[in-house]
Amino acid sequence: MTFGFKAAGDTGNLQIDDEYPVFRVHAMGVTGEGGVFTFPTPAKTSEWPMVFIRPRGSTSWYMLMVVFHGSPGGWTGVTVQTTTNPWGWVPTANTGAWDIAIVVWDSLPSTERYGMRVFNANGGIVYDSGHRVMHLLHQANHWRYGEYVNSENVVLYYY
Repeated sequence: MTFGFKAAGDTGNLQIDDEYPVFRVHAMGVTGEGGVFTFPTPAKTSEWPMVFIRPRGSTSWYMLMVVFHGSPGGWTGVTVQTTTNPWGWVPTANTGAWDIAIVVWDSLPSTERYGMRVFNANGGIVYDSGHRVMHLLHQANHWRYGEYVNSENVVLYYY
């Protein structure tokens, strides 16, 4: 940290400073028919938003594919597709709902009139108390990464 504000947790882990942006929740909800989730407002990031998904009331294992709608600077939603046959990627019917959270980092200010904002050296917002901050509380312990090229020459990445 070169200047500004710094906040650390009880164990010394960095929470906020001027160099590392805080990820914020852009939208939360439940997927609709066909696994579609439309953002209430476009996400104005150049990178894809991060998507966190949890099945509702289902313990079946699926492989998921997230299809983003929109383009850099104007992401408007996602479609969550599921399959039990990823090698041919035959989508199964999305019969259940999925809890979903869309997380972004951008330097857009919130609409709050009061609070605190932390800026970086270039004047970009790295923290705004008017945004809902993403907290990672748990993690998956077993991840496997791979890729597969299907018959249509589309590269599928999986974790």
